[in-house]
Order: sequence, then structure tokens, then C-alpha cells
Amino acid sequence: MPRSVTQKKKVITEEKKANELEHVKLNLEIQKLRLEEDKAWFEFHKHMTTLNTGVIIIIATLVEKVFTHIASGSFSLIAASFYAFLGSITLSAIGLGYHMPSLRIVRATTNKPGKGSVATFFILKYARAFLFIASLIGFLLGIFFFIAFSLGNALIP
Repeated sequence: MPRSVTQKKKVITEEKKANELEHVKLNLEIQKLRLEEDKAWFEFHKHMTTLNTGVIIIIATLVEKVFTHIASGSFSLIAASFYAFLGSITLSAIGLGYHMPSLRIVRATTNKPGKGSVATFFILKYARAFLFIASLIGFLLGIFFFIAFSLGNALIP
């Protein structure tokens, strides 16, 4: 009888080890996915910063070279366009800082299982969504204001 009890204990401990190993693998896979997601967010903000900067330079060149006769009311549209692009650049720069690898490591080590980590995760999720949406809206508003400026000045002879 003692042999069968020790064999059962051995089987149970092997099952526990296998379950723990699966749990560790799952946690590593989740960490890997979160790292890839943060890299994608970082790349989005990097591209938005570059895109907004390029559009500002192109618009400034167009206003200087192409639109030689500008209606007096159109300056507010072009200013709104520049402010929208600058706001988008600012939010994207904040997003770049938010998704820097060193900040990801600090967040990963401070997130412990429990109620506090869940609340922290949701707050970080909302901040990420806010930066994404606000940066994108700033870019789209800048394009909208520039199109309004262009259409208003294209009709002037």
C-alpha cells in the first residue's frame, strides 16, 4: 500500500508541475502580446508625429508659393489648421513618451495581481485610447481646416 500512495503523490505533483508550467507559458505569452501591442502604439504615434510635421511644412510652402492672393477671413482657417496639427503633434509626442520601452518595463513590474492592478490597467487603457483618438482628431481637423482654406481661396481670381 505505501507504494501506491507514493505513486499517487508523485503523479499529483507531476500534474501540479505541468499545470504551473502551462500557467507560466500563458503568462509569458500574454506579456509578449502586450509588448507587441505597446510597440504598435509607439509606431502609430511616431508616424503621426512625422506625418503632422510633414503636412505643416507642405501647407506652409503651399500658402507661401501657391496662394498668393489670400482672402482676409482665411487666415483664421489656416491658423486653426496649424493649431490642430500642432495639437496632434503634441498628443503624439506625449503618446511616444507614454509608450517608451523603459516606461513599459516599470508598468509591467508594478502590475501585481489584485484589485489595484486591474484599476491601473483600465486607467492606462483609457489614457491610451484618449491619446489615439485625440491625436487622430487633431490631424483630421487640420486637414479639414486646410481644405476649407483651399476651397475658400481657390475661388478668388
